[in-house]
Amino acid sequence: MEDKMDFNNIKNTSNERYQSIHCAPIPLANSKPLNEIKEKITYASTINIPILISGEPGTEKRTIAKLVHEINQNSKGKIIFLPSYARTSNGFKSVLDEGIQAARNGTLVLSDVDSLTEEHKDFLTYVLANNDIYRRLEDSNIQLVVSTSEKSSNRSDILREALGGCMAHLELSIPPLSERPEDIFYYIDNFIDFYKGSNNLTLSDDAKALLYAYSWPGNVNELRNVVVQLISLKKSYICRDDVENLKLHEKKKTTLIESLYNKDISQFQKLHPSLYKSLVFISENFLEEITLEKIANNAFSSPSHLSYLFRSNLHASFKNILVELRILHAKTLIHNRPSLKITEVCMQSGFGDLSHFEKMFKRHTGSSPRVYRNIYREKNIASITQ
Repeated sequence: MEDKMDFNNIKNTSNERYQSIHCAPIPLANSKPLNEIKEKITYASTINIPILISGEPGTEKRTIAKLVHEINQNSKGKIIFLPSYARTSNGFKSVLDEGIQAARNGTLVLSDVDSLTEEHKDFLTYVLANNDIYRRLEDSNIQLVVSTSEKSSNRSDILREALGGCMAHLELSIPPLSERPEDIFYYIDNFIDFYKGSNNLTLSDDAKALLYAYSWPGNVNELRNVVVQLISLKKSYICRDDVENLKLHEKKKTTLIESLYNKDISQFQKLHPSLYKSLVFISENFLEEITLEKIANNAFSSPSHLSYLFRSNLHASFKNILVELRILHAKTLIHNRPSLKITEVCMQSGFGDLSHFEKMFKRHTGSSPRVYRNIYREKNIASITQ
């Protein structure tokens, strides 16, 4: 049987001198995308090639860099995080040289290189495009990690080409927290446990539902800061009002599901014709009983090819899109008619089985339909009495 790495029991040996802020040593969550990253890191620990980590600001780039260092059996030295600021090119070169010396037999992390000035980016691109840097790293037994907040841009693509032009490298892309909501409660529980001190607190179901529904544009860093604010209230029980008082500001971003629900699908016309026809059909019929075979026939395609188009272009299956559309419709019904019975919401949203509806609703919203409905009932009562 193949040995499995225990990612939850890895010691922290990072050099705090190069860290600008204190980060809670919370293990990575266990959603499918992060588990895939862990598997790639396990592979990377057996060889020494540069690693490029990309992810929105606030995602777990730093934690993943530390994980790379900790599971690398050849890393007996320190992990050094180089800051993304320096006043001059000579200053940046000096910081880079100092970092290489300090990271001997360890890991060197070039943090958020997309935040460098254009002059420094040009210098770094030149450095990464030449073999000299890799010889120095190899001679000093150093694992190189480069992180960027830009998944794809002209500058990050140039960095990729610079890395790949000299040797193979491994890319790790971290999805934003909004695309893996199953990680939200994991981090909430861990941050509470780490920062609570002597304050044992509990979150109400309503409070959890609000936190789950928020889009977290600042990702895990924002979630951590919100949890700390809630803990600082010195309450043993956090309710919905406590979360609402934080006045979290949503940055509205139209999603695929919202576009389909509102039948605003002109933006998808450049997709494969069969996929576009399928999206039109789903948008118009998602409350009906439809199957992949039925959609494929309508789009003059085969079910297998259409399934491939969904996953390769939209990174989602037909079934997931259908369920999310129906859940959005259920939420809309509850918003507009909070007195509606849950069984009626279920039937009017295209679900034939109540237990399946409740399971899917909780998976996609973080709360049961009844808890979700109670929130809006209370809001309606409050607005009437004001």
